[in-house]
Amino acid sequence: VGEMEEDELYELYINETNKVFQLDIENFQLKPYTNYWGIIPRIDIFKDNKTLVFDFGTEVYCWLSKKATTQERELTLDLGKVLYYQGYDYSGCDINPICPLDSSRQELHSDSRPQWTLFAKINENMETVLFKEKFLDWPDDSRMIKCRGIQRTSRSQSESISELQPADARLMYGDGLAPLTPGLMLEGTNLGRGTGWVDSIERRGHTVVNVDVKVWRVSQFEKYELDVSTYGNFYADETYVIRWTYRVESAGARNLKGGASKIISSGVGRERVVYFYWQGANSTISEKGVSALMTVELDEEKGPQKRVSEAREPPAFLQLFQGCMIIHQGNRATNSITSSLKLYCCRGNIQSEACLIEVPLTSESLRSRLTFILVDYKSRRCYVWLVAKRQMNLRTLLNVLWNV
Repeated sequence: VGEMEEDELYELYINETNKVFQLDIENFQLKPYTNYWGIIPRIDIFKDNKTLVFDFGTEVYCWLSKKATTQERELTLDLGKVLYYQGYDYSGCDINPICPLDSSRQELHSDSRPQWTLFAKINENMETVLFKEKFLDWPDDSRMIKCRGIQRTSRSQSESISELQPADARLMYGDGLAPLTPGLMLEGTNLGRGTGWVDSIERRGHTVVNVDVKVWRVSQFEKYELDVSTYGNFYADETYVIRWTYRVESAGARNLKGGASKIISSGVGRERVVYFYWQGANSTISEKGVSALMTVELDEEKGPQKRVSEAREPPAFLQLFQGCMIIHQGNRATNSITSSLKLYCCRGNIQSEACLIEVPLTSESLRSRLTFILVDYKSRRCYVWLVAKRQMNLRTLLNVLWNV
């Protein structure tokens, strides 16, 4: 890290390379606008000009006013293109704005600009953010605090409206208010996290009983049911259809005297079916469309259908695999789980909702608040990377390791 003066010198040298041109329509050429040459431009430059050409080295803009005639617009664009394609010459400057930090490519003049440089037309009142940031005093309306209405108010009222007061988060949260539990709504019933739901107001609820789970792998040309031993292994390049059969049973019902209801509590609900079509993050658009069509074809019971995206699985979906869900990179044909070292990120605080997601085997994948597992399938060893601020509890982590 250099001295603070180096940053000031760098900004000074970069500003000296700024160029602004005016249109000389009589001679059909661009002439330098010397008043704004080599400094940071200000918005008062637009007062007496209909067209301007800004050359910032890596960016060349042709600014066109509403008052400019068609001839002036076309001529400014043509001359601006000539200026852009004829290259650059910064022989009189201390730095080259196109490659200021690369001393090996510090060429102060060239016959052409790099392909990644920008040439753009800017109309009045339609300036882009990138163009506005070049100016020292461009007004930003989004940062201004405005008052509603046009009615006249007293001085005390106007001051109170414009005054900003910090919000009290305790008033928004409330005393003793439990955080909301994400629930899955199916056929008008809240399944909660896949195990049940209790209404805190009516003090009754229901439990969810898992009856059966089936998984199909869906491709562009076929679908086939997976073996039970492979349930929970998903691949980011593939799509799957999951059929979940469950039953909802009443629980916690009370009679008029406050005791447990013998009639409702002992009742057994009907079997229900829901179809999830899981779509990997790297799956193709055609495979995602086929998975939706296959879901309709497999849905003989005409039950609800839910789309599930990778890494956005609801808790009820994770409950189906009881902490055994693993998302691998690639597909089943090219990515064998017994081939090499793999790095997985651990998610979930509840044992039945634990999930592993494969991430690139680099140090850049590590995060300070997550737990990672390095699996060596050849030597059958697991290495756990723990942090002091981990969110996953130890019991859940041990269950994940056992599943791996």
